[in-house]
Amino acid sequence: FILEEYHDLKSYGQGGKINKEALIAANPDVIIMYGEINDSEKESADILEDDTGIPVVMVDGSLEKSPEAYRFLGEKVFNMKERTDILATYAEEALEFAEEIKTTYADKKVKLYYGNGPDSLETTPIGSTHAELFVLIGAVNVCDLELNAKGRVEASHEHIIAWNPDIVLINGEPKGDKKISPKMAVDNFKSDERFQTINAVINDRVYAIPNYPYTWIDRPQSTNRLLGIYWLAYILYDHDSIDVNEEAKTFYELFYHWDLTDEELTLLLGK
Repeated sequence: FILEEYHDLKSYGQGGKINKEALIAANPDVIIMYGEINDSEKESADILEDDTGIPVVMVDGSLEKSPEAYRFLGEKVFNMKERTDILATYAEEALEFAEEIKTTYADKKVKLYYGNGPDSLETTPIGSTHAELFVLIGAVNVCDLELNAKGRVEASHEHIIAWNPDIVLINGEPKGDKKISPKMAVDNFKSDERFQTINAVINDRVYAIPNYPYTWIDRPQSTNRLLGIYWLAYILYDHDSIDVNEEAKTFYELFYHWDLTDEELTLLLGK
């Protein structure tokens, strides 16, 4: 789902593992840090700028700030206002739709569990930026475990049984030796004898999260979450105004310059 011209772009690392020597040699005009803005990240940006001599621009990566982020980058950094206005408008409409859904279904408190990792026990607690989409759309995040600096925590089978979610969203594990697709992770979750009494399994409401080229919910916290708003609204509330197929085609054309085929949609949606 990524155009071939971008396949061989160099990677310089991320977080605390950036190859600064290679970055200096590449001599970019600017470094953009897109994500959470806090004192720790500001310090990291200052260090990176001091070590490389390259200006660092920090951009708020929260979903609610995505329209502003696109307009800022288009007007102040890339001189691509016409293009970024289109993306910002899509983001605004998606966020407005999320607010509409949240208001419409305010009395329908759907309890949701979000599972990450090879065993689906890694999750995002209430208050985590990784669970931002659930708040925007009015879902009830069942994970009430203590929030840590990473924004993700390890739940136990007993936690999930006690929380008894109505819906379970499964991400699988995209990295390392324990790679497992969302579909495989869903099958494992549904067949686990310990989960047979929870509502989501009883009612067959355990879903694989679309994850090409990145997931529609989290990991990373990318633009795909805008499309995730529509998908999640459909999953949670079966909202009859949503055509997920058409919305996906619109999104991938706008953001990836990719014309989705029916076969690719089937792959994305796990049908």
